[in-house]
Amino acid sequence: PIVGSNDGPVPIRMEIQIAAGQNSRQVAASMTLPSRSQCDSRTLLGEDDRSILVRVIPTSDDVIRDAIIKATNSQNKMEPASLRATDPIHKQIEDLFKKYGYYYDRRKGFYKDKGKPANCIVSVMEVVKATVAVVLQRPDDARARAGDYIKQDAPYESVFGKDAQPLDVYLKCVQMVRRCEDFLDSRPDGEQGDELNIKFYLAASVACEMAKSVRPTTDLILDIDVDAIDDGLLSGCFNRIWKLYVRLGRSDKVAKGPELLKLLRDSHKRRCRSPKKEL
Repeated sequence: PIVGSNDGPVPIRMEIQIAAGQNSRQVAASMTLPSRSQCDSRTLLGEDDRSILVRVIPTSDDVIRDAIIKATNSQNKMEPASLRATDPIHKQIEDLFKKYGYYYDRRKGFYKDKGKPANCIVSVMEVVKATVAVVLQRPDDARARAGDYIKQDAPYESVFGKDAQPLDVYLKCVQMVRRCEDFLDSRPDGEQGDELNIKFYLAASVACEMAKSVRPTTDLILDIDVDAIDDGLLSGCFNRIWKLYVRLGRSDKVAKGPELLKLLRDSHKRRCRSPKKEL
């Protein structure tokens, strides 16, 4: 339960009434929900008159709520993304996404519980992978090592650190990767495994093509009009990536290793030097 004044022993049924009456959200004590349900059913039958001590902190302040999550979840293991998502930057991303009809699911399952459309919900890891692929130009890491950008401090700071990225770039990266996913899904002969291996390389390549740069800056990425990414451009990028991917062995290992990225970067460099670039 979310908790505030400590007025002594509180019957568990009172805690249930507070949660229901004030639209509270459980942020700690992961065993509370099933345990209180079992206890309450016994109490209603007059079989249990025990009480438990509950501390209640009534608040609508997200900063306080996030502080509670961090302070009270040291005993039970939580996903790293769930703890990182209490950092202020993630609340800023959440607020920005809402303006464009997206729901940044920094509190895992929160927007699903609210009944929001699944295709409008964006997970923390989706943002991480999209940013790593498009801004950092590391599609190999987006495919194989995205978790490092949450678990390890230095990679995390490169994505979400103070002033690491303009706020709008997170949304742009997600939109670009989703555009690439739509293109891959539309291919009649596409295989799911290959699409998963290629989509981040495709997004990285499209960013280079649209920005006309081997290593596009965030300013150049923000200038990209996602609606202007047509199937012709996507097909050209896909065909170049596919040839290299197949040549190297067409496998998960290829997508997660360094060689495909190296060859793709060499291809981008040659194209940027060439006065004529056919998509």
